[in-house]
Amino acid sequence: GSWDKKHCRGCGRECTSCTLYNMEINRHKEVETFKETMKNLYFKAKNTIIEKGHLKEIEFYKNIPKIEDLDKIFFFREYVWVVINSGMKNQVAEKIFKAFWNNNKTYNFDAINHPNKNMAIKKVYNRLGFYFDHLLQSKNKLKFLKNLPHIGDITKYHLAKNLGLNFAKPDRHLVRIANLFGYNNVQDFCEIISELSHDKIGVVDLVFWRYANLTKNYLEIFEREAGVSRTENNKRIKKGV
Repeated sequence: GSWDKKHCRGCGRECTSCTLYNMEINRHKEVETFKETMKNLYFKAKNTIIEKGHLKEIEFYKNIPKIEDLDKIFFFREYVWVVINSGMKNQVAEKIFKAFWNNNKTYNFDAINHPNKNMAIKKVYNRLGFYFDHLLQSKNKLKFLKNLPHIGDITKYHLAKNLGLNFAKPDRHLVRIANLFGYNNVQDFCEIISELSHDKIGVVDLVFWRYANLTKNYLEIFEREAGVSRTENNKRIKKGV
C-alpha cells in the first residue's frame, strides 16, 4: 500500500501510528513545503525583474507561437541572436545585434567581426529557406539545431528556447540555482517550476537568468530565503520535488 491510503509499507495494515507511515507523511509534507518555497521565490524573482523593466522579455517568451506557426525571418533572427550572444556578455551582444539587424530585408554583416560567426550567419542566410523547411520537418528538432553552423551543445538549448520549444538553457546561473535546490540538471528544475507557476519553461528560464544577471548575490538570497545550503544541496529530496 501507500501512505495516502493509510496502509503501512512495513506491516501492510491500515494504520496511522507506525514509524514508517509517519516518516512517509512527514516526507510528503517536507516536499510540498519545499515546492511552495521554490514557487514563492520564483514569483518574487519574477516581480523583481518586472519592476526593473523586463516585462517585455517575459511577454516575448510567453507569446512565442508554436513552431509550425513561425516564419523563416523569426527563425533567422533568433539564430543570429544566439550565435552573436555565444561566449559574449549579453550587453555587448545586444549592441552587435542591433547594428546587424537593420530591418527584415537588409542586414549589416560587417557588424559581426568574429570571422566564424560571420561565416556561419551568412551560410544560414544564403540557404534560409532550406534550413527553415528542414527545421519544421525534423522529428528531432534539438538534434537538428545542434547541427546548424556555430551551434553547440549549450547553444542548441538557447536557440530551442527562443523558438518556443520546451527547453531550458543550462547556462552557469541556471545550473547553480538548480543545484542549490537539489537538482542535477536545469531542465528538471525548470519543468517543476513551470508546473508550479503555470508559466512556460522559457519564461521560467528567463526569470531566473535575468534575476541572476541583475543580482550579484542571488545565490545567497535564495540560500537564505529557502533555508538551503550549497554545501548540503545533495541532501535535498530530489525524486519527490
